[in-house]
Amino acid sequence: MLPEMHSTAKTNQKAIAECNAGQKEPIKSYADNSRSAKEICFKLGDTALLKQPKEKKFSAPYYPQPFVVGKRKGTMITAKLNDSQTVI
Repeated sequence: MLPEMHSTAKTNQKAIAECNAGQKEPIKSYADNSRSAKEICFKLGDTALLKQPKEKKFSAPYYPQPFVVGKRKGTMITAKLNDSQTVI
């Protein structure tokens, strides 16, 4: 016979997750301050210049046309130039 698992295991996991998050917060804030991390300030509909791969020595570092921010999920931003060209 296998032993039964009580519902206290779920509450223990929740308490452990909260404790873990509380311990990681000062470490994250210290790392962000030392690296001068900044929040992303792009909103939907904003225009932005995107870097393009360097092909030649004198090629431009950015695409000449500005892209429009379409979607944002966390730190990932999807930008569109037109209906055919989308960049993540």
